[in-house]
Amino acid sequence: LKLKGWKRLLKGLSGMMKRQVGKTEKVYEDRIKAELDKAGIAEMGLEGALRLSQELEQRVKGLQEEVKVGDSEMCRELTERISELEGEIQKLEERAGTLGARYKGRGFGKLLFNDSEKAFVDSLMGVSQAMYEQDIVDKDNELRRVRISIFGLGPDCRNLSIC
Repeated sequence: LKLKGWKRLLKGLSGMMKRQVGKTEKVYEDRIKAELDKAGIAEMGLEGALRLSQELEQRVKGLQEEVKVGDSEMCRELTERISELEGEIQKLEERAGTLGARYKGRGFGKLLFNDSEKAFVDSLMGVSQAMYEQDIVDKDNELRRVRISIFGLGPDCRNLSIC
């Protein structure tokens, strides 16, 4: 009896282990399949990246060739533009040097003010006028303070010859 019980127990355990091994195999097969799918996707991505890398290398080479050809032309154009700008700067410096003479009417020939020069002179005149008016107000206020202090002292100060 005991032997039959052990056989059944072993048979049951064996069946249970087979089912457990089957489940584990299924889990591992699913994992392997998922990893193979990931590897396939990664491989396709790598191929695409390599293709894109080759295309970009070709574009870089083409652009480098364009730059070589365009460099000399651009250098010439920039040199011309620099010369033009230096000429304009020289003209502006000459106009700046004659600003005072042109304002006083003793300019060289018939040089007139342009809009920016007119605005500059107008702002200088406005600042000068404001300073002059403020100076007059300050002096007038000082005069009032002196008068108030003199008349505030009373008859003693009025008798002084300097008052």
